[in-house]
Amino acid sequence: MNRWSSWPDRHPAAWDLVITAALALLLGIPSLVIMVVSVPWPAGLVMAAGLLAGHAAPLWRRRSPVLALIMVAVGVVLMAAGSPYFLLLPSVLLLPLALCDFSTRSPARRSLVAAGAAVLGPALIGLRAIVQPAPGLAGPTAWLVAGLLAVIMVAAWLIGAYRRSRLEQTALLADRAAARERDRIATEFHDIVGHSLAVIVAQARGAGFAIGHDPPAARAALGAIEDTGRAALGELRALVGVLGGRDGHLGPVPRLDGLPDLLRRTRDAGLTVEETSSGRPRRLGDGAELAAYRVVQEGLTNVIKHAGPAARATVELAWHDHELVVSVHNQADTMPRPGQPGGTGLVGLRTRVEAVGGRVEAGPEPGGGFRVRARFPYQGRDPA
Repeated sequence: MNRWSSWPDRHPAAWDLVITAALALLLGIPSLVIMVVSVPWPAGLVMAAGLLAGHAAPLWRRRSPVLALIMVAVGVVLMAAGSPYFLLLPSVLLLPLALCDFSTRSPARRSLVAAGAAVLGPALIGLRAIVQPAPGLAGPTAWLVAGLLAVIMVAAWLIGAYRRSRLEQTALLADRAAARERDRIATEFHDIVGHSLAVIVAQARGAGFAIGHDPPAARAALGAIEDTGRAALGELRALVGVLGGRDGHLGPVPRLDGLPDLLRRTRDAGLTVEETSSGRPRRLGDGAELAAYRVVQEGLTNVIKHAGPAARATVELAWHDHELVVSVHNQADTMPRPGQPGGTGLVGLRTRVEAVGGRVEAGPEPGGGFRVRARFPYQGRDPA
């Protein structure tokens, strides 16, 4: 079903050809039959030329909407010049159809000018009925037909304006979705690269200190660097594969049960980390668990980046009755100051947490150090 519904977008030229053929079959052929039967030859030739111009217009509606509208207008004028009874031709409906399409594809001001010019047509029809009355189409009857055509023209313009508004709104929503996706990808890159590079730098520093007097410790640090780099490279390849439209995937979403491995890698980097958990663990959604995991990761990353080798960090998970509180506390003020580079991690972290209904607090503690605390309310009823 989706394949057939998207066919016009994938083959626009072929779709315009289908529209042209359909209009010729439904409107053009009946109009031609009426002309052959009721209109004398010289006038009929003029009307036939107008008929051809009007029905060829849809082929130009994408490349030049203005030209397509002019072709239809000229065609209707030629049909009107051939006979005062041209309003009885089905092909006259090409004019409101063209105006609707033009209004959809053109800026509002330009389409409004076209609508005003199109509405003048019915007025001229009524004026011709006064100057050159025709049997059965004079006086009130002519003005009634002209008024009906004017209403149809206004309705066609309004429909086109509504369609244009919907298309613009859809494009705006698509742009906003793309911007949110770019922010999400930037946050993922920050989380993957920031934490991994912080661990690698810390391990490299330790290996540099140990290489002269403790070769086994240096080799262990280099091994940890290799493991961390390989893991980060795998995550980045998966992320780039998704962005490139290939069959890569991001793998399992990090969850709270992955914290032990995260803490192990952080301890291997030389940071002393204590972990505490209180209360009964509850079920969180994938988005909330990923955000909670990133809170811990971002907090530990900043400790590694900005604290000395003797820094200590505490990770706390408190499962309360209505919310999970995740906090990362270190013994020194290690978070970036407003003027320092690298302070964008907390901004992305706050956006991520708020997206799942939580909130983040970050700042210095009265007793010293810095704490990042995030609160995640439980979604729905907790299963027994």
